[in-house]
Amino acid sequence: MSPEQKETFNNAWQELLLAVRNRKHPFRVGIVANSSVLGPEARTVVLRYAERDERILRFHTDIRSQKFE
Repeated sequence: MSPEQKETFNNAWQELLLAVRNRKHPFRVGIVANSSVLGPEARTVVLRYAERDERILRFHTDIRSQKFE
């Protein structure tokens, strides 16, 4: 990894860790999308947990969503 890539990686993780604690952080809420034979689907997710050492991100979505399985 180049020094620039390492800096970008470190900065991204710092922002993700901040977003877990700050409800107004721009990284807190995102969209996950996929495509299947039925067409594209997208859902809003909320970042609830980030673990840098293990590279784990945990998101929550609304169970009432028709897309939740």
